[in-house]
Amino acid sequence: MDELKDKTAIEVVAAVAEHLAEHAEGPHHDLLETALRDAILECAAIEADGSYEDLDTSLQGFLSSEGIEGLIESFLSHFVFDRIWSWVEQHATQKVELNGDTLAMASAVKESCRGHVEQLMDDIRDEGRFGTTDWFGQEGKQLAEGIVGTLEFRLSLLSSEE
Repeated sequence: MDELKDKTAIEVVAAVAEHLAEHAEGPHHDLLETALRDAILECAAIEADGSYEDLDTSLQGFLSSEGIEGLIESFLSHFVFDRIWSWVEQHATQKVELNGDTLAMASAVKESCRGHVEQLMDDIRDEGRFGTTDWFGQEGKQLAEGIVGTLEFRLSLLSSEE
């Protein structure tokens, strides 16, 4: 992670994309790539007040203000959400047909995923391991999968109570 500090936004994105390509293939690579793309767009939009007009400048501004940690949080949040939402989407769609809006449910699930990622990152910071964690490699994948497993277990308990 230290090698990404003080790099331009384009250099950060290129290094992360290359690192992801080295550590994943097939459908898993597609999930990671989608999470990275969504994180880049989200971070750029945050900095540019929702606009995607100048992604490089917007992403550079985001990295300057939030650091690589902000990109990591967004990336992991998107990865966890994509995994969890695909797991619950059919169930959610059935429930929502009777009780409300799928987008609202997806938004709630996304915020829950982000909260779990924030807690994980805080825990790793407290342990003094943040800078040495390979967030975009196997270690990051395992940490995200741990969150996914926990959330899937909790959701399975909820669906078995119905």
